[in-house]
Amino acid sequence: MVAKQRVLVAGAVLGQFDKLFARVAKIIAASGEFHALFITGKLFVSGDELAAYISGEKEVVIPTYFLSTASDREYPVLKDAEAGKALCKNLTYLGEQGLTEIDGITVAFASGTYDPLQSTPPHIDYDPINVEAMLKTVGHNQFLGVDMLLTNEWPFGLLNGISEIPRGVSMLQQDKVGASVVAQVASAVVPRYHFASTAKGYGYYERPLYKNGAQFPKEKQFHATRFIGIAPCFNTKGKANKFLYAFSLEPLNRGVDASTLYAAPGATSFPFTKLVVPKEAKSLKRKEPEGGVDGRFDGGAIDYNKAKPGYAMPGGGKRRRQHKLTSGARADECWFCMSSSVCEMHLIVSVAKHFYLASAKGAMTETHMLLSPVLHLSNSTELNGEQRVEMKAWKTALTKFHSSNDMVPVFFEISPPAGRAKRHMLLQCVPVYKKDSEKCKKLFHFEANKEKLDLLEIGEGRVISDIIGMNCPYIYVHFPDGTEAVASLEDLRVPFSFGRLVLAKLMGNMRLEDWKKCILREKEEEKVTLGLREKFLPFQLPS
Repeated sequence: MVAKQRVLVAGAVLGQFDKLFARVAKIIAASGEFHALFITGKLFVSGDELAAYISGEKEVVIPTYFLSTASDREYPVLKDAEAGKALCKNLTYLGEQGLTEIDGITVAFASGTYDPLQSTPPHIDYDPINVEAMLKTVGHNQFLGVDMLLTNEWPFGLLNGISEIPRGVSMLQQDKVGASVVAQVASAVVPRYHFASTAKGYGYYERPLYKNGAQFPKEKQFHATRFIGIAPCFNTKGKANKFLYAFSLEPLNRGVDASTLYAAPGATSFPFTKLVVPKEAKSLKRKEPEGGVDGRFDGGAIDYNKAKPGYAMPGGGKRRRQHKLTSGARADECWFCMSSSVCEMHLIVSVAKHFYLASAKGAMTETHMLLSPVLHLSNSTELNGEQRVEMKAWKTALTKFHSSNDMVPVFFEISPPAGRAKRHMLLQCVPVYKKDSEKCKKLFHFEANKEKLDLLEIGEGRVISDIIGMNCPYIYVHFPDGTEAVASLEDLRVPFSFGRLVLAKLMGNMRLEDWKKCILREKEEEKVTLGLREKFLPFQLPS
């Protein structure tokens, strides 16, 4: 008989540690010992609420393990805290993301927040590299799942396959709740129990069990998952706002017969099928829009290993014949030449002598914009000296523009291999939070290594052609810290959405990789562009 472990899980403490530990002490006195207390959600209000415990003046009554948010980690008590190390007796910070074993219980955890409903772009503090490293440790045939997964928020897609909407979630918000990175973690680690702090305004929520197995390429049996959203501590009374959850379980690695866990009467289907694709079904080649090779104002996902005649218009519409364009030739057929009859003028934000600025179609954020030459040039290597000077001025202006919102732009450009129709040069400009600058650069290099791309730094006073030569396909990135790098695409098959892929991971929402999933109606595009025109006026370059 496998010994059961008794566990408590609490929601966001919000600085109320004294009250929480006092409540737990009463529970222990009334019903006996528990092996551990786990805390999800926001910890602090002032940052010094644990000072008396760390100094030894007060005692933590039970072995306690907690997650954190980005704002929590700004306080001195956690700023230099080492993951997995005790701050004092019975009080341990788990860390940002990882797997651990506590008293025989296997625990996966992801400290982070992603709130698409509160900010644009969404605030994100998951470390994609740490998340990927954690997921690699579970990618083997002997993996049986984990006992518990702890996160600060719900997984995106959690409400798929159920009819009852949780308390506090409106009909308009139900398809926006949660983070896709949490869904990816939950799909990979296959928890028996998934505990998360409830979002602002939501009450306690216990989802019906959901089945696992569909997320794996080969048939393999797994237990079902029970998701429980814990309300913030000491809100209002009643089960609707339950903030402490007590349960017992037999740990997977203590000899429990896993086959006894497979039966899950009433369990719903796996809810994250749209986000998780089995490895055997993945391909390096991205699916090309029917009949099309160029996305308008997007820089989105295209397979440039082949080309078909015609354009695919996002959201449907007439297909137009594709022409191989050279500088100054057939510019009337190019979506990005300002003199073209098919140029979408309602997306243009600002115009100077050699370049114009436009809202991105299928933008990753409301301030995601494109810098493009007025004349038909295919990439940055074709720019003359005067055009390079202006492009540098545009970058400076855009950096100042985003700095006012505590953000900094990432610029990237992809010039595809020869043999295609000559594309119009597009320099993407996507803002990220300043605090994520270093993480952004690390992630670009990390993902580049996975694709066997050698991102080489472009030194001061040098240009792309100095590094990789002329007439070479490339990926160029101007990082938030001002450094630049380029990688040759010669003989490589890399997704044309590479830049978006990296930034989607940084933002914690993989749906943003595909521009087609981000398209707005034309009236909404006009509204966004008008707003950008007004905001960008102080940074306008002379025409």
